[in-house]
Amino acid sequence: MEEKTTFEQTGHYPPHHIAHRLRRIADSIEHGQLSLIGHDITIPDIIHMKIELEEEENSFELEIELSWPVRA
Repeated sequence: MEEKTTFEQTGHYPPHHIAHRLRRIADSIEHGQLSLIGHDITIPDIIHMKIELEEEENSFELEIELSWPVRA
């Protein structure tokens, strides 16, 4: 079995990499247009945000949820 070594394969990144990705997402939201996985998404003026921190036996999980209604 081949060992996973790259960040993309393991899903583990250094903090500066995560911060950079979050800044890019934040900038896109601020400008009202988000592009993810080939989809261009228009962000309305008001969106709902929920942040949760879950502590498990040997790890933490931070969930950030953004939601808004889809305009028809």
